[in-house]
Amino acid sequence: MRHCYASRVLICAYLLGCAMLTSTARAADVILIAPDERPDFAAAIQQGIEQAKQQLAAQGTTINLTVRHADTPGDRNSLAQLIDSVSPENCDGLMLSALDSKALRDAVNAASSRGIKLVMLDVGVCCDGPVSRVASANRQAGWLAARCLAESLGGSADIRLHSWVPRPRVGRDEQQAHPHAGVAPQNDSGGALMLRNQIDSMSAEEREEGFLEMMLSSYPGITLVATDFHNGPSRQSARRICGNLLTMHEGKVAGICATTQETTLGALDALREKGLAGGKVKLVGVNEGGSELAQAMAAGDLIGYVELDGRAIGCQGLLSLAAALNDKTVEPLIRTDVALITPQGVMPPPAQGPHHDSPPAATRPTTRLSEGDFVIPDLNLIMKAIPAGSFMMGATDPQNLRGDEQPQHKVTLSAFWLGQCEVTQAQWRAVMGNNPSAFVGDDLPVESISWEDAMAFCQKLNQREAAAGRLPQGLHYTLPTEAQWEYAARAGTTSSYVGDPQQTIWYSATSGQIDPTDGQWHMSPHPVASKLPNAWGLYDMQGNVLERCFDCYAEYSSADQVDPQGPPDGKYRSLRGGGWWADLTSCATHARHRGPSQRAHSAVGMRLALSPL
Repeated sequence: MRHCYASRVLICAYLLGCAMLTSTARAADVILIAPDERPDFAAAIQQGIEQAKQQLAAQGTTINLTVRHADTPGDRNSLAQLIDSVSPENCDGLMLSALDSKALRDAVNAASSRGIKLVMLDVGVCCDGPVSRVASANRQAGWLAARCLAESLGGSADIRLHSWVPRPRVGRDEQQAHPHAGVAPQNDSGGALMLRNQIDSMSAEEREEGFLEMMLSSYPGITLVATDFHNGPSRQSARRICGNLLTMHEGKVAGICATTQETTLGALDALREKGLAGGKVKLVGVNEGGSELAQAMAAGDLIGYVELDGRAIGCQGLLSLAAALNDKTVEPLIRTDVALITPQGVMPPPAQGPHHDSPPAATRPTTRLSEGDFVIPDLNLIMKAIPAGSFMMGATDPQNLRGDEQPQHKVTLSAFWLGQCEVTQAQWRAVMGNNPSAFVGDDLPVESISWEDAMAFCQKLNQREAAAGRLPQGLHYTLPTEAQWEYAARAGTTSSYVGDPQQTIWYSATSGQIDPTDGQWHMSPHPVASKLPNAWGLYDMQGNVLERCFDCYAEYSSADQVDPQGPPDGKYRSLRGGGWWADLTSCATHARHRGPSQRAHSAVGMRLALSPL
């Protein structure tokens, strides 16, 4: 640690942007790496920094601020390189603000290990050593959005997720006693959509959890038509996804909640294009700065929006790091206030969240090994024999929500083996010697792994089993192809869902649990094989964690295919199965997902395949 009179601080702010430092020195050099994707929020945070600079100046500390930008907007590698360039020799502290900072875990951990004091802004990340995290009260933002939307629609007598899955009715006495219970409408024809940002946006994920938490427990009767659609970071992608959802659920959508500003603006564009703005479909969103949403609300196109306080985040972030650099006690987590802005005025967040009942604990069923199954004894990893055959891959017209699940085409596959369960953390640790998972438990599926991580697991397992003389000749362990995955998930059927989803799928409506430490409802992965299997004895093919496939992502062709492997290269790798965080639609047997091969996420795991070389 350099002497405080020579202190300098480098602050990296990717999607949220900010800068900070303080000491007893007369001047401190601060570099602000500002985001390009969210200029309104970045400007608000910078205003907060200026406020903190004035407070520090009154205490005798001057901040010299230099604003810098990443070489390529949205490039995580550029941001990681900037973090890697920070050392105790060129700065004393680091402030990182990034919407999807999960992708930066390794770089942030490395910076902390070099002795750099770190403050995170508006997001959490599974990393070591931050002296403080400054974040919006994102869960309360979700509560507010849910209350605003639900009370504009009214409530009725039961909750149905995605129009398919009935939920238990709330008793009349309980409903009347609940302070947020809605008024029952005359019919149950309307429903709500919930849109969030890209899959690794932790802030949007927290808002989503708060929204679902309030909706599922406090507003019986509001049909959640679709939730957890990751529209990407742009207004344009949000407009496209929202437009597709409105087309698929035509006449059924009465309200929409969006969890980021860009998503809100994209949803607004979609409503205007379809002639559904002006209150025909209720829209509540999130404002991160600027005036566009306020103007839209004045025109009657929004019923309200949750206002995030970027100024408070920037100000508190700089003051927290300044205190840490002077060896003062700093709060490890600081939440800044949010408020709901409506035409009628400002609604503060509720003092406490909704109440939830824990779902009954599931029992783990046992399965007898069938002839042809292959077992790795010391891992207790069972490979189920999947017969050769043909099937129609892809969605029919009414199912084709995302637009990339058609055309249906005939696929013929050779016999192969597929893991009966998702790879568990105990199995991963036995092979790799580590556990990258965010949710820890031996029987839980391993997650937070990239495509490269999954293939490294397969390679080590092949080497290990070959050395033990257990690797069948001409076969190797690998990830299933997208065609193998869908064929096995369908298990000889043509259905989108195999069995009763309540009994077979861990998804957003079934994966919630009460955390005894805070009494709140949290979604999370569950032990493998704790739901019923499909007809071929495979567990969790739908839900629990999103499963990696071998293929590079590509659009479908109508041509018949035999043992397709996907294109030789591409920007994204395919993912299948939905997960604990997803809505039911995302877990359908035909539903397709994609993501960069190097990106890890707590919703993404793997299932092993044993296939011909």
